Amino acid sequence: GILNVGLKTLLWIYQFIHYIGTKNQMTPDAGGELQQSPESPRLRRWALVLSLTSCVGTSLGIIFLLGILLPDIANDLDLSPSEQGWLGSSVLIANLIFCIPINLVTSLGRPWRTISLLFLGVGLFTLLQSWSPLLAVLVIGRIATGLCFTATQAPRALIIQQWIPRHRISFTNGLVFAGIDLIMGLVFLVTPQIHQMVGS
Repeated sequence: GILNVGLKTLLWIYQFIHYIGTKNQMTPDAGGELQQSPESPRLRRWALVLSLTSCVGTSLGIIFLLGILLPDIANDLDLSPSEQGWLGSSVLIANLIFCIPINLVTSLGRPWRTISLLFLGVGLFTLLQSWSPLLAVLVIGRIATGLCFTATQAPRALIIQQWIPRHRISFTNGLVFAGIDLIMGLVFLVTPQIHQMVGS
């Protein structure tokens, strides 16, 4: 129940990012550097930033919700303390190993398209976790979710560089981080209520 709510949110944001992303193509200069698009309407520019903030915050909330859901997961799957430890650390271990190479790869494509597909992957692997009948499937789903999210770091930076004027990038990053913290706080605040309502 809780994970399905996160999935629906990510799918909606994916559609929105994909739509507004198609309105602004990247234009590299002769040296291969990305050029900002001054023609981009301000409203669309900030709508994209808001969408990215919402998606990042929701994704992180889903990843770190394990701390709240772990007691019920352990009861359902009859997990030992060591298995719970491996489940909790699987995302961080995978990100530690693959963070650099995976972002080198994702930085080569079109940022808006790459990040849309990656956030869609976060949603699909979240659905896999909500269905998971086995520990192995749950661990694989969490690792895949974490890797998809980690792979968005380079495209996110490129999108902000392209859409936001240079003198506003620091301010924009501050707003993004504040928004992520707010969304994660709301996720942790609302999750127990959803859990109580759906019992799942």
